[in-house]
Amino acid sequence: MSVYQKQGKNGWYIRCKDGATGKQAHRFGGTTKFEAQKREIEIREARPIVTVPVVDKSSISLYDFAEQVFIPSQQVRSTRKSLQRSEGVFNNHILRLFGNVPLREIRAEHITRYMTQRLAEKTPRGGKATSDTVLKEIGILKRLLHVAVLKDFLTKSPMSQIDKYELPSANAGRKHFLDPEQFERILSFVRVGLYRAVYIFLVNTGCRRKDALGDKEQIGLQWSNVYLNDAVVRIPLDKRGKEKLVLLNQTVVTMLKSLPRKVGDDRVFWFASDPDYVSQVWREAARDAGLQGITLHDLKHTFCSLMRKQGIPPDVTARVAGNDDLGTIMRRYENFGASLGKQAVGTLDALWSPKILHGVTGNEPSDKVT
Repeated sequence: MSVYQKQGKNGWYIRCKDGATGKQAHRFGGTTKFEAQKREIEIREARPIVTVPVVDKSSISLYDFAEQVFIPSQQVRSTRKSLQRSEGVFNNHILRLFGNVPLREIRAEHITRYMTQRLAEKTPRGGKATSDTVLKEIGILKRLLHVAVLKDFLTKSPMSQIDKYELPSANAGRKHFLDPEQFERILSFVRVGLYRAVYIFLVNTGCRRKDALGDKEQIGLQWSNVYLNDAVVRIPLDKRGKEKLVLLNQTVVTMLKSLPRKVGDDRVFWFASDPDYVSQVWREAARDAGLQGITLHDLKHTFCSLMRKQGIPPDVTARVAGNDDLGTIMRRYENFGASLGKQAVGTLDALWSPKILHGVTGNEPSDKVT
C-alpha cells in the first residue's frame, strides 16, 4: 500500500489491494498527504487476513463461505453501515430461507423460490417485504456468488441462469419525485441549516450526491471547479467516470455566493463531510413532513420531472441533467445556442418561493470560516 497524487487531480490517493478480487485498487485518501497516510493506516489495520478455509472447496457450506471469505472480503471495500446491512440481510433472511446448504448445491430454482417466499411472508410489523427490498437482498446474494466464482469456489454463478424478467420489478407505487411545495416543506424540517444548501443544489442541478459531496474514493465539489460568473460548475469525474458540466440557475448562484468558506479547505460543502448523515437528515425531514420514503436521490428525479413540466424537451433535459460528457455538451450547445441550457435551468427559478434560501447559512459548524 502507498499514497500518491494523480496528475491533474486534487487530493491524495491510496494504492491498495482489493479484498474481493485480489487486484490493485485506487481509493481517495484525503485532501492532504497526512489525511491519506492516516486513512492508509486505518485500512491496513482493519484489513482482514482472508485465508482459504482448510476444507474441500466442493463441500464448504453457505454459512462458512460467508463468514470466512465473503464478509471479510467486503470489509475493505464497504462502509461500516453497508457491511452491517449485508450481514443482517444474510443472517436474517438468506441463511434462514436457504439453510446452511453446501455452496455448490445452490441452484437457480432455489433463488427463485427465495424471492417468492420473501414477497409472500409477513414482516414483524404485519406488512410484506416490498419488491425493492427483495431486489436489494438478491443483490447481496449475487455479490456473494460472484466472489465465490472469483475465489474458485464455484465455476459459474447460478444467478447467471435467472432471466431478468424473473426478478421482481421495482416498486412502482413509490413516488420518486416532488412538487415544489413538497420540497420546500421538507426543507423547512431540515434541522441543520447548512445542509439545506446541499439539497437546494441537488434539486436545481440534477446532480447526484457523489457529485456534490464525494465519497471515500472521490473528493466532492470544489470551489476551483465553480465558475459563478458563467453560472457553471465542472464535475471532474461523474458516475460514468467522465467529466461533465453542470449549468446553474440564479437560485443556486445566489445560494453559493452566500455560503461560508472554510479556511484551507477548497470543498464547497465542507460542512457535509459525512454523505450518509446528509442522506439520513433528509429522510428524517421527509418523514417529519409526512412524506415517508423520499430519498436524497429522488431530488435528481424531481429535477428532471420539474424540467419536463416546464416544457423543456426530453433531449435538452437529459443534457442539462449531465447525461453527456463535457465535450459533447459544449458541441451540442454550440449548435443550439449558448443560452439554451441556461434558459432551461432558469425555468426552475420561478417555481421556488422567495423564502427558499432563508436559514441556509444557519446552524453553522464551529470551524473557522470566512
